[in-house]
Amino acid sequence: MSSTLSLTFAPNGSASVTASFSESTPTSLLHAQIPAGTGGQGGVEESRGSVLAGCEDGSIYVLHSGTSSNIGGKPEPTPLVITPPEVSPLSPLLSPTTRRHPPHNTRPSSSSPRSLSPASTKSPAAASYSPFFHVAKPRAVSGVSGEQAEAPKNYVDFEEEQEKMKGMLRRKGVKDKTVMDSLMPGVEKKAFAPSSSSNSASDSKCADSNLAGAAAGRTANNPSSSASSSSASSASASSSEKVVKATTPVMSPTSSTYSLSRPASTTNVPSIDLPRNLDATAAWGLTCHTIPPERARLSPVVCLKRVARHPLALCLHEIGEVGVYSLVDGSCQVSAPAATAATTTAAEGTTRKSALAAGAKAKSKLPLIWHWKSLHVVALVETFLVVVCATSEATVQSPEMENDHSEDTRYVAFELDIERAGDPDGISLTKIGDWALEGPVQGVALHGNSDGQIHLLHVDDSRHLIKQRVSLSEKVAGTESPLPAAGSTANLPLPNPFKVLKGLRSTENLIEEQRDDASSRISLVETLDLGLLPLTGSLAGIRFDSVHYLASGLAWSDQELLLFDVSGFSAQVLGIVPLVGVVDVLRHGHNLVTVKFEDRMELRKLSAAGSTDSQTNESTSSHHVIRSSLIQSQPLLDVDVAMISAPSEFITTRKKNSRRRLESFMLGSPENQSQRVLWKAGRVDVQAADKKLDSRVSALLPVKLNYLVLGYADGFVEQTSLTSLVQRKPRGSSGRMSEVPLPGVVTTIDIVRVERTNERRLIVGADDGSIAIFPFDSMQLLARWTVFLEPLREVIHVSSGRLRGCVLCVSQDGCIAVIALDGCEYLYLVPASVAPLEKICVGGDNLLLAYADKRTRLWDVKTREFWRSMTTDKADEMIKQGGWTEWQVHSRVLGSSLRTRGGISSLSGVPHLPDAGSTVILDIDELLLSLSVGPLNSVPAVSQPGPKDDHEAKRVYLRSLLSALLTDGLNKDIDQTCREKLQISTALFGICRSAATTIYAAEGPREPWSIGPDVSALHSMSIVALLHALGPYEDKPDTLHTISTIYSASIGQIVGSSYHSPSLTLLARIWLHAKATDLSVASRQLFDAGIARLSDDQVNSLVESWHVPSSQSEAKRDSTTSALALFICGSVAVDKYTLLSSTALTDIAKSISLYLHDEHSPHRSLAIDLCSRGFPVWQQHVDAVEILRSLFALATSGKKDPGSNVGQQARSAVLLIASGNSPLFMTTVSMDILQPKSVQHRKSVMQLVIFLIHKRPLVLYSNLPRLVEAVVKSLDPNSNANRDAVLDSATEILGHLVETYPTVDFHGPSQRLAIGTSEGAVVMYDLKTATRLYVLEGHTKRTTACAFSPDGRRLVTLSLEEHTVLIWKVGSSFTSFFMPGAPPRQGHGGSDPYKTYDFNIGDEGDMTLAATLDLVKFDWPSERSVRIRIRGATLTFST
Repeated sequence: MSSTLSLTFAPNGSASVTASFSESTPTSLLHAQIPAGTGGQGGVEESRGSVLAGCEDGSIYVLHSGTSSNIGGKPEPTPLVITPPEVSPLSPLLSPTTRRHPPHNTRPSSSSPRSLSPASTKSPAAASYSPFFHVAKPRAVSGVSGEQAEAPKNYVDFEEEQEKMKGMLRRKGVKDKTVMDSLMPGVEKKAFAPSSSSNSASDSKCADSNLAGAAAGRTANNPSSSASSSSASSASASSSEKVVKATTPVMSPTSSTYSLSRPASTTNVPSIDLPRNLDATAAWGLTCHTIPPERARLSPVVCLKRVARHPLALCLHEIGEVGVYSLVDGSCQVSAPAATAATTTAAEGTTRKSALAAGAKAKSKLPLIWHWKSLHVVALVETFLVVVCATSEATVQSPEMENDHSEDTRYVAFELDIERAGDPDGISLTKIGDWALEGPVQGVALHGNSDGQIHLLHVDDSRHLIKQRVSLSEKVAGTESPLPAAGSTANLPLPNPFKVLKGLRSTENLIEEQRDDASSRISLVETLDLGLLPLTGSLAGIRFDSVHYLASGLAWSDQELLLFDVSGFSAQVLGIVPLVGVVDVLRHGHNLVTVKFEDRMELRKLSAAGSTDSQTNESTSSHHVIRSSLIQSQPLLDVDVAMISAPSEFITTRKKNSRRRLESFMLGSPENQSQRVLWKAGRVDVQAADKKLDSRVSALLPVKLNYLVLGYADGFVEQTSLTSLVQRKPRGSSGRMSEVPLPGVVTTIDIVRVERTNERRLIVGADDGSIAIFPFDSMQLLARWTVFLEPLREVIHVSSGRLRGCVLCVSQDGCIAVIALDGCEYLYLVPASVAPLEKICVGGDNLLLAYADKRTRLWDVKTREFWRSMTTDKADEMIKQGGWTEWQVHSRVLGSSLRTRGGISSLSGVPHLPDAGSTVILDIDELLLSLSVGPLNSVPAVSQPGPKDDHEAKRVYLRSLLSALLTDGLNKDIDQTCREKLQISTALFGICRSAATTIYAAEGPREPWSIGPDVSALHSMSIVALLHALGPYEDKPDTLHTISTIYSASIGQIVGSSYHSPSLTLLARIWLHAKATDLSVASRQLFDAGIARLSDDQVNSLVESWHVPSSQSEAKRDSTTSALALFICGSVAVDKYTLLSSTALTDIAKSISLYLHDEHSPHRSLAIDLCSRGFPVWQQHVDAVEILRSLFALATSGKKDPGSNVGQQARSAVLLIASGNSPLFMTTVSMDILQPKSVQHRKSVMQLVIFLIHKRPLVLYSNLPRLVEAVVKSLDPNSNANRDAVLDSATEILGHLVETYPTVDFHGPSQRLAIGTSEGAVVMYDLKTATRLYVLEGHTKRTTACAFSPDGRRLVTLSLEEHTVLIWKVGSSFTSFFMPGAPPRQGHGGSDPYKTYDFNIGDEGDMTLAATLDLVKFDWPSERSVRIRIRGATLTFST
């Protein structure tokens, strides 16, 4: 929900977030720069840095930097000597004869791991592309090189550039400087090609010989680590090649990680002029703590990646949860699980068994759990492709698999669609593929070329590098893959591209695989085996960087680092550097690399190592050798995690004196400039957290709106109210407190009911594995056990079967304690499994437990024995037979699911963090609805009486919530007003989105409004909505209106330049989905204030950035995004239509008309709202009469949809339109009464007229003659069917007209109707014939009132403007038969009235039209005497 926020009532405020960060253990870091202007309208215009720290418990902490101008920092490092060459455009290394789709190569059967080329193929074309280039006996020499680096080329040769472009267009090799050219100028680069079938044996033997020599050279014994051995050269077992002489010893593959000598002193280390990505001189601060969705809590963060072009980051948890997080405010935009029951079964079923090799089929049948390890993201044309990878672990050992050491990697692909920048609800993460392949998870890379092609490169179990192009098909809803008919060639069984390397299978299997993969949108095509990776040891990682069409690759094992290039269908090895214990590598330009080890970071320079050995044979000397020189090394002392953030720059986080700190290091800088502390927890924060550790709230259970159960870190449990929590009353002073504490930190609280006695009981769990039961009414301990090794996670109340009346207490590791509630008796314990518990089923005497490895255990609860184990498929078949009750268990999560009580819920799963346990989640929309429909129930107070009535209780409740949301310290006058009227409490504000909660560590009064547009929008909207809700409960709402105006229109001026204006998009979404009126009004108020702040250029840019429904395809018109566009553009047009073009206004008006006329549109209320506010604008661009008719139909429709107020909205819109455009309204009404589309439509319009007479009588006043004319003509006796259909409605209208307006009167016996006009005339109608009889013209000014005499023979008319009363004869006479349509003779010649009376009543006669409806009355004492009351005056006349 967009209107969901969180309030954290930690005893030490923002210090609790700092303490939580200090107590957490980071596992992953990400640094990214937030572009300028990301804050939206009114936001900060300068760019700032952002660091995300993912932790072992699944939490994510976000730190931000200020600008360097805000703080006087140390100067940047001054460049001294070494300058790396610029990156030259690298050309593809394709030979002219290379085919576009080369045939697949079979792998060699050689046992040597050093074969550098695939086995020969039968096709001669296979030799046209080159596999890895062979490097013989490369060695690395550490030490600082004394050579001057070559200056980069700083000009462009235009004659050469033209030829380069032609070569690129032809996709051929271009003579350009590559990485190898920079390292070894003047040396020709060579690559091994696959040998032909005629000489494959001899070539294979030669390759094996060279491979053995290379391997021996890398595995020679290390020289001694003493100083005397530093000048000794190492020799290989077979042949040796001397490298350039250095001052430090050569490192062999078997040496320790410390064998590469480091500089004795770093004071003389030359500075390297590399771009710095981290602003270490700015002031950094901890912004927020984000707690992930419940299924990902306590699951370590294994990977964080930046999303290009957007201030977003991708996060992968070990459990498989993928989330997208904002770099601006740290909130979770969207999340999705990589593994679900359905997809996991598919991956391990037909698809996976076919994907794995024949030798791994036995392994595929075993129960497996997946550990998610890596995340890869690459940009597509409009979206992003996200691939997460996992490695499998068998939970059951099998004899057949004892000798099988193959590794399997599971791939799950998502499409990340960012529909609009800055719109969190417009981001989607859709699963589009799920497959498994052989090979280690460390050997996977996703590579995007500059030409838009995406390639998946992965290393298989044979150490071959496989390249496949990724093809993403368009999403087609409801498509299926039909089976081919017998003998048909229309649907041939094409092989699955994921399984192209796995051998042939039968046609039946292929068809079955196509059926299983029908929903997948991922295809892997153009599979290419690039050859064998010449690495020794276990593969640890692989990385690719793009330059034009060439991929520059790095691969490393636990012993070596390999450099290579991939271009088209070939790959060339550049060199192998023996480096032991490499964890990560980042390459900078051509000749610099930053290498991460477990205990240090190193900056190294790569250069050519020439041959100095005279005995080197010709074959060996023709290959390239790379030397690695150590420039600087930085030890990693007691760090939790380190990340290479930029060239020669890395950041770390560690704890020092129990305080978390974030540090930046710059390799290649002088010692006094290499290390900086970006941020560290304050000593006061940590000490305050330690002192209040025992008294902090660690668990919370909402019972009702104002009724909570709190668990504390010292084991006590208390029943209290939310009001008391907000007001920070001492614990035990406002509710019931347990007398006996639990022996650990309270982690879980649940409430259950005993069926026999209907008594409620609390079940409480602590972090030491103990469980306690308390009666809800007295809080006296009934029972306590310590049964688990892990904390209690969930409580399930069983109400059927043999376990009826029992609760199943589930621990974090999946153990289940069965406890009888009635007698508080502990029955037995069901042991856990290796895999996490996912589902519990109870049926009769059976207990069925389903685990994440797709195995299910069946227990007999009667005999308490284990029956058997089965697959999930068989268990599902058993459950489908009926008689089972199921409960889903959220694996690896503490605490029960989110419990919502009228919009109040708790945050479970992280009781060990100081800021999480005391967090209350508020859904403002649901909360305001609950307050409007029901009473507020609070826990009975102990020390003082509670509110006397519900009215007072709600007033105190709303005041308490407001006091927690208001910001203290912004302005003295505002603070004084808030303190006097509402009081101000202290709470940490947060937002909840996509089931994740973000808590902000705002320390000052301006920080909460300087985080991001979404935070400002939700914060201010909650305040304004609660102020609107509080209004009816306050005697003097003027103060509330003042505060509301400040937070909606003036807060930006008070905060200053750091203020982030509320997100218009978020406010619009809240308005669209709001159910509570107060929330809708608040979001509209803030939205209108935001529109008013926009400049003219910003208005046009805003409208141009949205596409209204009329410009969308029919499939997208009813989408939420289209409705959002119409709301934003329509609201802007209402207030600032003069700034918009006629085309834009026409598109908006057409969109309103589309929604209004579509009976099935879910956004009709939006169209009605825009009609009521901007009808004068839209009527110039669409058919206004048709819009009015649609509103008439909706206003009188008898359909009542639950939760919809379309009819009421339409009636309100009609009132507004009728008030603002009466001529058009009356014209439409008259036309629809006289010439309706149907009789039912005419009745509907008449009902609407009755509604207007009651609600807005003055709207119809000036048009009464036209209305009466239309109603009378609808009673035409020549059309009996229509007359009978509308007779009741017409009679009802005339009755209301006579009752409401003094200018209209009706005489029943004669069926005559008289109506006065604004010109002074009086029109007489005969309802029997539905005709106009005649017009009486006596007044020269407006007729104020008229009345028939009781016998119907006299008509009295009054004009207050003339101060005249006229008496008319209107009865039937003899002359009426001869002169039909003429008025009766008045007893004298001409058309003058029968009698005329002038009067003067002074000021009593001066009144408005509205006053005449109530203050002018006629009374007939007799048939010839009339008494007229005008306000306080009474006039009597003889008729």
